[in-house]
Amino acid sequence: MNFALIFATTLRETTNDKNAGAKVHVRCPRQSSTAQGKTVADLYDTEYEIGQDNIQTWGMDIHNPVFLVSAFLVLMFVLGTLMFPDAAKAAFDGSKAWSISNFDWLFLVAGNIFVIFCLALIVLPVGRIRLGGV
Repeated sequence: MNFALIFATTLRETTNDKNAGAKVHVRCPRQSSTAQGKTVADLYDTEYEIGQDNIQTWGMDIHNPVFLVSAFLVLMFVLGTLMFPDAAKAAFDGSKAWSISNFDWLFLVAGNIFVIFCLALIVLPVGRIRLGGV
């Protein structure tokens, strides 16, 4: 199954009713045969509501698994840096030197692609599309 096709055909419909929440409809073309041998695209409905796994704490709406893992990793990183500043400096200097020596070409290529993109916007009709304002 083509991931780009699934991503492109994903529909999200939200309702304005506060009690009903939001219902997600995913259109996923699946090869299924009919009596005539034709294929049809099936529409999958799910009862998942956006934010149904979240917890409300201290006035925040937190997605529990994502928040716990990321908060733990950030705290361990900060505490390790504060507890061992000399080792952290050596590790940061080493990782910086490694990334510069191995990925300097990526920085140059990304800068060139950005300049070419800006020049293309000047000459292409899509460059006239307004991005906000009146």
